Amino acid sequence: AAQARARGIEIYAVGVQRADVGSLRAMASPPLDEHVFLVESFDLIQEFGLQFQGRLCGKDLCAEGGHGCQHQCVSTPGTFHCACNPGYQLAADNKSCLVVDHCSFGNHSCQHECVSTFGGPQCYCREGHDLLPDGRSCQARDLCNGVDHGCEFQCVSEGLSYRCLCPEGQQLQADGKSCNRCREGHVDLVLLVDGSKSVRPQNFELVKRFVNQIVDFLDVSPEGTRVGLVQFSSRVRTEFPLGRYGTAAEVKQAVLAVEYMERGTMTGL
Repeated sequence: AAQARARGIEIYAVGVQRADVGSLRAMASPPLDEHVFLVESFDLIQEFGLQFQGRLCGKDLCAEGGHGCQHQCVSTPGTFHCACNPGYQLAADNKSCLVVDHCSFGNHSCQHECVSTFGGPQCYCREGHDLLPDGRSCQARDLCNGVDHGCEFQCVSEGLSYRCLCPEGQQLQADGKSCNRCREGHVDLVLLVDGSKSVRPQNFELVKRFVNQIVDFLDVSPEGTRVGLVQFSSRVRTEFPLGRYGTAAEVKQAVLAVEYMERGTMTGL
């Protein structure tokens, strides 16, 4: 790892369950708080993959929209959280902001949802509905069928508004409508996975799915991103080198075909 860092290679260290944090920190690139991650279980590794995609692709999740924060969205590497204006507090859904819960009085008469405001209860409708002039009733509506939304791939109605979605492996561009992959230009990415016996076969399959989740967000091509995969256990085995596969589909197929070594652990530290 030290030799790799000395050559300018950026190393992210991801441990699962009872991984040795000291070993992870010894392998990773500085700053360690941005390159060392510990996932509680293999069942959560795919959920962590979404955050790791954000770090790899440098996405601002607040800027992409769809975060649902009522007042403020605060972006952090790989994720985001909602915040409220002064005088408000974050509600249980971690998105809405409440002052006094007028809705708990039980006399708001809202057909769908009631939100407390300074002036009293305010009625809101669920996704795909409009609030009627009486301020309480809701009527079904699909903005995607009624406006020229301009979404390149898919339009999704959200109450009184809509947002654009992109297919798996692509991300929404700054215009909020176009889709593209997160990487452009030449990038070499080598993924190192643990094949030791302690990982267990079913968890190793989850790791392979996690690897393919990262590949989905890369522009894999001879002129774009080249991907390699190495597995280590009691020895190191190159599953496939950089440049062997020229498309994301080929890389994902090769990852699924990787056989679990299931031997001892040797990190070389």
